[in-house]
Amino acid sequence: MADDLQYKVYLLEGQENFVTETKEYALKKEYQFPDSLIDFLYVDFQPLMGAFEQLGRDIENLYQKKDAQYTRSVLDFLHDMAAVHPYFEITYHVWKKRFRQAEEQEFKNIIDLLPRKQLTWIPSEAVEIQRQIRDIFDNCLDRDLSQGTVNERLTSHFKKYQDDSLKLFRFQKLNIKYEMVEDRAFTDVLYPESIYDVIDYILRECIKREQPIRKCKNCQKYFAIRGRTDTEYCSRPIDDMGRTCRDLGASYLWERKKKDDEIFKVYRREYKKRFAWIKSKKISQEDFYAWSEKARQQKELCDRGEMTLEEFKDWLKR
Repeated sequence: MADDLQYKVYLLEGQENFVTETKEYALKKEYQFPDSLIDFLYVDFQPLMGAFEQLGRDIENLYQKKDAQYTRSVLDFLHDMAAVHPYFEITYHVWKKRFRQAEEQEFKNIIDLLPRKQLTWIPSEAVEIQRQIRDIFDNCLDRDLSQGTVNERLTSHFKKYQDDSLKLFRFQKLNIKYEMVEDRAFTDVLYPESIYDVIDYILRECIKREQPIRKCKNCQKYFAIRGRTDTEYCSRPIDDMGRTCRDLGASYLWERKKKDDEIFKVYRREYKKRFAWIKSKKISQEDFYAWSEKARQQKELCDRGEMTLEEFKDWLKR
């Protein structure tokens, strides 16, 4: 039976579309461009090394025993990996097609059809690709770079490291067709054969579109700038309550800044002490708020240099 499964990727109206199609159905996953690439940058592949080595052993057993249990083992793992990151969806579908072809051919030429190292090398290759992408982000796409266009910076980057085969991300020939999608628009459609194809496609689109990105001031991870160009915090969740860097970043930055502000420290310490007096009835609320207003005014004098820190401390002790 011929395998009619196709996997394709395209961009439309600011969305990344990852589509699995057969004659019977089509499944689509959507992400905002270029979030899939940025998310890939921060996948931790180190804990996955052992699991991918086990895949290699399963494929070697399949070479020898032609037992379908090893096919299921590999495909189950790759299917689970698709939940870790969408780029692994292509690996799952490519290898699903290969296993089907191997069975149809009664496992002839199985080593050529199911090359073990293509899987076992994925984590180490991915770590290298992450570094190459990060270099392009750091040197070419970062919004806060001050000199040259994206293309000029990319040209300079490739010239600088042209003799270092490991330093540079190597753009490859891709299987791209210009066709109608969703019965409403024409666009470039990628038919990938590997994770590398998808990364190549999304990364080159970032460069062609000069997609601005920036490191979040809170988590220090890159994020895509959409709308306001002065955005400094990303929308990644950072706690169990679902709050994001954007929700808490500004207050965190303010707190860090104030940690080194001695004027603020002495003011805050006295403020907290007197506020606690309300509960113990050492001071009324009215008297506390009257004092806090005067204290704020005195702090502003100290901030402007019209009062020394020692004079401010003496005033707070009164």
